[in-house]
Amino acid sequence: RGGLQEASVWARTRLYARLAWQHWMGLRDLHLLLDGALLASWQAQAAQDLPEAAPYSTHELATAWVLRAWSATLHDARERHLSTVTDLRHRKGLGLHRKYIGNALGRELSHMPATELAGPTLAHVAAACRARWPVSSVQALQASLGWLSKLRQGHRIHRLVAEIMTLPASHSLLINNCAHFPIYKIDFGSGPPNWYETMRPPYPRVLITPSPARDGGLALQVTAHRAVLSRLNPQGGPAES
Repeated sequence: RGGLQEASVWARTRLYARLAWQHWMGLRDLHLLLDGALLASWQAQAAQDLPEAAPYSTHELATAWVLRAWSATLHDARERHLSTVTDLRHRKGLGLHRKYIGNALGRELSHMPATELAGPTLAHVAAACRARWPVSSVQALQASLGWLSKLRQGHRIHRLVAEIMTLPASHSLLINNCAHFPIYKIDFGSGPPNWYETMRPPYPRVLITPSPARDGGLALQVTAHRAVLSRLNPQGGPAES
């Protein structure tokens, strides 16, 4: 059901209160730029580490890098919960046109053992993620859309919450991969933007976008607790916000 579930008024009230508290008191943003040369070196190393695997994309390796650092800060063997944003335009059986303009996003939820995110190389972590990422069938997606339509018709859509939000925040992470979002190619009347980011969400998240340098690199907006951010950025670098 797209990582969604119904919740009572009391459950939603507690959830929203917790999200508000951690948004203001616990979470911070960190902006990191991974240049094209660095990512190319990661890809070359991954090809050596796992030569039998299909080539790993730069965003797969960037995601693996973040997840390994994030998981290492937890210092326990509990399961990690990962939610990924899915672009439904790329699911052929649904009949959505690739140039469809509107909200065509869904979420998938996966659970990973800590050992898999502590792989010896980025390639091993990326391989574990590739194997674990859920890919819902077209039939499952259609059933989920039908369920949502039924809730909407019954005026119950407001009861829905993302399942990832109900899991322990310390062990949960939302991954929003917008590596192919052409934000720095869009002319808003005075040329493309110099920088793109979104508001800090009230939950841990990694947003991946192209680098404004347009050198094949990636920009990461990481929303997490300070312990995670310090591990991702041990040399200082871009400031927290």
